[in-house]
Amino acid sequence: MTRAQLGRDLEVNAGDAVGILYNEPASLRFHRLEHVMVMVPNAAMSPLVDDLEAASTRLIPRGTEAVRL
Repeated sequence: MTRAQLGRDLEVNAGDAVGILYNEPASLRFHRLEHVMVMVPNAAMSPLVDDLEAASTRLIPRGTEAVRL
């Protein structure tokens, strides 16, 4: 899957995770439909993440503790 948001394209492979900001335009291009999405309100994430907008542009690799949850 390729995620485009805030002028950045990010390739997301099976098992990886990426954030998507709800208040900014974004596009998702799926190569195959085998992805799971979880929506978490900004209010729940903001106290846990210093810069939520910057964090949403980074890939969270498969195998990290956060993805295993």
